[in-house]
Amino acid sequence: MTKRFNTVLALTAMLAVPTGMAGSGSSGEPARPTVSVGPAINPAKAVPYTMTGVVKDAQGKPLEGVQVLASNTLYSGSVVGYTDANGRYSLKLPQLIGTWAPVTRITRTSSGQAHELPLFPLNTQTFAGSEGAVRDFVWKISGKTPTGGSYGASLWVNRSFSGEDFEVSRLELELVPVSLADGSKGRALTVRYDNGAIPDVPLGRFTVTATYRPESGPPRRMLVRQRGDKTYREAATVEFQYIAGMGLIYSLEAELPAKP
Repeated sequence: MTKRFNTVLALTAMLAVPTGMAGSGSSGEPARPTVSVGPAINPAKAVPYTMTGVVKDAQGKPLEGVQVLASNTLYSGSVVGYTDANGRYSLKLPQLIGTWAPVTRITRTSSGQAHELPLFPLNTQTFAGSEGAVRDFVWKISGKTPTGGSYGASLWVNRSFSGEDFEVSRLELELVPVSLADGSKGRALTVRYDNGAIPDVPLGRFTVTATYRPESGPPRRMLVRQRGDKTYREAATVEFQYIAGMGLIYSLEAELPAKP
């Protein structure tokens, strides 16, 4: 079996090879570059035609088996490899023109779906193959990404069609982590819903309770359920999921029981 540390060149379009880079095969098609595993290198020093680095989680734990790509910005192709037990990887790059962009993703399952979650390098700059590069990655489950997005998921609340009417802006939610996607313990969150999604909730599974705090009168406990479930409860377990056009979200429904 090929070792995971090996790299594979995945080309999704025919490469037009410039003169002097490679000859043509007997069929007349441009010769494809050969990818091989590079020699042992100093992980802190850039080596020509090599991208190397380490992938860790936010607690500093190395991540094994994470897919790492160096994507050529001129050709439609990528060099693909995987991290070892120490979270390290080394990609041997073919001698192509154009620059290379570091890309990494990690797969986690939630709500019965397998999600490919992006990781961003600490240094997001593209680089010339002839210079090589060291690109380290840190996997986060919440916080801002270098591109201005969020690692976490948005939490949306929909009103029930039964029970009393209520102002969603007076809804207070408590989220207690059951398990987080990166294995960390996390902490309980108390947030106020203001008619818009609560952004950047850490990725994982939470037990959620809701309290209605009216403008006057005592607070009232609400009933909740994850969207798609049949039964409202005083506490519901929610997991993040991917919805086309919305991205990663938690979807909750809340009901204010009628007063006895």
